[in-house]
Amino acid sequence: FSGQLYGQPLTVDLVEQVRGTQVFSDAEALKNQIEKDLSVIRRLANSDSDR
Repeated sequence: FSGQLYGQPLTVDLVEQVRGTQVFSDAEALKNQIEKDLSVIRRLANSDSDR
C-alpha cells in the first residue's frame, strides 16, 4: 500500500493470538521470541491472503 491513511478510519481484525504474556530472562531471549512471533504472523498473513 502506498496511499495516505492519515485522518481516515481504519479497521483492524485480530484473527489470532500469537502467544500469551511471557517474561524474558534478557533482551536476547526477547529478541529471539520476537523473531519467532514474526514468523508465525507472516505465515498467518500469507494463509489469510489465500482466501
